[in-house]
Amino acid sequence: MQAFRAIFRHPGTVRMTAAALVGRFPMAMLGLAMTLLVVSETGSYGQAGAVAASITLAGAIGGPLGARLADRFSQHRVIPPLIGLHIVAVSLLTVAVMGGTPLLLWLLLGVIAGLSGPNLGAMVRTRWAGIADGPDELTSAFALESTLDEVAFVVGPPLATALAVAIAPWSAIVAGLLMAGSGALALAAQRSTEPAPAERTGPAGPGIWRSGTLQVLTLLMLLMGGIFGALEVSTVAFAQEAGAIWATGWLLGIFALASGLTGLYLGARPGGWPLATQIVAGTATLAVATAIIPFINGPVWYAAGMFAAGLGVSAVMIGAMQLIERAMPRGRLTEALALAISGVLVGSAAAIALAGALIDVGDSSTGLAVGAVAALAGLIVAVVARPSLNRAEATVPHHLQPAEGSPATHAGTTSLTGAPAGPPAQSVDGTAPPG
Repeated sequence: MQAFRAIFRHPGTVRMTAAALVGRFPMAMLGLAMTLLVVSETGSYGQAGAVAASITLAGAIGGPLGARLADRFSQHRVIPPLIGLHIVAVSLLTVAVMGGTPLLLWLLLGVIAGLSGPNLGAMVRTRWAGIADGPDELTSAFALESTLDEVAFVVGPPLATALAVAIAPWSAIVAGLLMAGSGALALAAQRSTEPAPAERTGPAGPGIWRSGTLQVLTLLMLLMGGIFGALEVSTVAFAQEAGAIWATGWLLGIFALASGLTGLYLGARPGGWPLATQIVAGTATLAVATAIIPFINGPVWYAAGMFAAGLGVSAVMIGAMQLIERAMPRGRLTEALALAISGVLVGSAAAIALAGALIDVGDSSTGLAVGAVAALAGLIVAVVARPSLNRAEATVPHHLQPAEGSPATHAGTTSLTGAPAGPPAQSVDGTAPPG
């Protein structure tokens, strides 16, 4: 674990990481807790899926907007008002569901909750990008963050399920909101690791969407979200069909545990795999495992299938985030990472809604089939895009490219590894990056 010890030698990184972990626990609890609440109040997976979709789809829009504001004005100014509005909206949504108010009000409050949720995952990764010394440290840092995401998903679902069963579904939502608020505000208060606001010398253009890397990886993240969303709602239905609703959180936690183990492996061996190869291997693992899960009977075998599928998740997520970091300007990095994460949210929302509707007219296996199709599509995208991703990995990162007319432009540059970078790099779109 020497690689992980190395990244924590930087001042403030332990407190930063702890705050971001606590603040991200609700992402593993809120969707499940809200699903359990709506199902308990209405008995409808379709309505539960619609509410969850309203939150996640709005989050797909609000996350990049909040990240762009954080890049522009700094995280400590943006996080507090966002998390405050988020807590109020989720609280009102919980009361509205329990009060039996119309579905339209639930969806409206879900949209507000999603729009206001700060994307702490993107923000803490941007902090690491400014702290890490070289690509190996950044690999370990991003692997750590992906692993901690999975820690949240290992602990969060069982915790949410336990609270929902032992007390009531609303108690899981309250616990999630307490962690969201405390973690987000603690991160905002840590100014020493916060990146400086990006300087704007002119109007901000559409810039980052011109990157082929971001386009491809956002599509891949959308399909990953499809897998996550389908597995989440289908696992609730599977556990209920098996008469083991108490096992819902554990089954989802096993999926996250496997992903976390992969993240630890990759973080401890930075540079061991080419990133494109890592992504293809991860999507292949997911495609095979999710194709088998719909045909499994019994919680034990289902858990084994979820573990196998989870092994591929971190390989894809870590590789994608690293490629985005290489391709994007530092002053737009939080926004770019948030856009990719928004792809996960959009895919998850669509899959939850579709799988929920299919489960209402069928059973859990029909919902699981949605995840299997998304995983197969992800594998196809990864294989087709592999040459482009290889070129992206070989590209000199934007923040290391010399300014036009600087001595380095004519004398050559040095890459993060210390080797001469040679002539100006070409972007994945075939054009020279801005200098």
